[in-house]
Amino acid sequence: MMLCEKYKEQFLQPEVRCDTYIGIEMKQVWFAELQLLEKFIDVCNKHGLSYQLVGGSLLGAIRHKGFIPWDDDIDVGMLRPDYDRFVQLAKNELEAPFFLQTPLTDPGRNIDYVQIRNSATTAINLRYVDDHNTFNQGIFIDIFPIDGVGSDEVLQKQEKQQQFIRRVYGSAFKTNATGKAKIKHYVSNAIYKIAGSQNIDKKRNDIFRKVGIESSNEIGLVSFLFNNNRRNYWKKEWVLNCENVPFEFLNVTVPIAADEVLTKTYGNWRMFEKGMAMHSGIDFDVSKSYMEVLRDKYHYEEFKSYNSQKGKKLDYETKRGGYYAPLLQMKIKQFMICYRALIEGKMILQMM
Repeated sequence: MMLCEKYKEQFLQPEVRCDTYIGIEMKQVWFAELQLLEKFIDVCNKHGLSYQLVGGSLLGAIRHKGFIPWDDDIDVGMLRPDYDRFVQLAKNELEAPFFLQTPLTDPGRNIDYVQIRNSATTAINLRYVDDHNTFNQGIFIDIFPIDGVGSDEVLQKQEKQQQFIRRVYGSAFKTNATGKAKIKHYVSNAIYKIAGSQNIDKKRNDIFRKVGIESSNEIGLVSFLFNNNRRNYWKKEWVLNCENVPFEFLNVTVPIAADEVLTKTYGNWRMFEKGMAMHSGIDFDVSKSYMEVLRDKYHYEEFKSYNSQKGKKLDYETKRGGYYAPLLQMKIKQFMICYRALIEGKMILQMM
């Protein structure tokens, strides 16, 4: 029996943790994430892959032996070789409703890491709900690659290349764009089609593989750049070796030097600072698929044929179709802008 099933009834009881009331709704979200984490750990143990909790999840494991009371997500890091191996294995190891989300498995999802989602649940980011993105929005856990950290010059180049690819992805699937943004949408989608999703995804990951772990003094979440945020870079010896600690009712692995990692990341991490949940702008529902919620609550026409019994998702890429046709309807000046952008985009991808 999986531990999640063994402890389900006990875990789902409301509680007060650090003077914060945790109701059954939040407990249900946590439990859904723990199910994903347990499956992830099972795959890692089966294939001898190493992992470690990072970010708020590491803080929660060390300070609370579980979730931070006002947090609602799980973050995991994997050394790049193990991360790449997991991505390959997960295609066969994860069965429905579990789903490995990458830009390749779910076009339109613009991320530099991977997520494991439960397709039978809902975690809709309200920030993007008006964009009518149809990628999987089930409850998830984040899995980040841990790469070698290069010089400031290398990091700046990586960030510039990363931002370009993010812009291509971000505009390519923004189908409700208007005005100049609509032209960017056509251009970006054409770049996406010409370069090919596999080629773009490979280049996206190659950006961060350039600096090997073996040759680096620091390693960290390099793909999680966000203005060259060095708090997520750590001395290599801090995180190469791990130990087991409890996280709710699961056993998880964390860096041996968790104190040093948390101090670098958060400063005085032992001080309790109650804050908003990191994903407070998310509409959670553990009882319905995101497709059903997008259809009924947010009126997504893309899912009007969704059958909750069969769990069938429309082929939205086929449904959208015809991305190139609008290019022919543009004025000559607009078309030349698009053409130059296409050539520039293709050259940039080739130079990466």
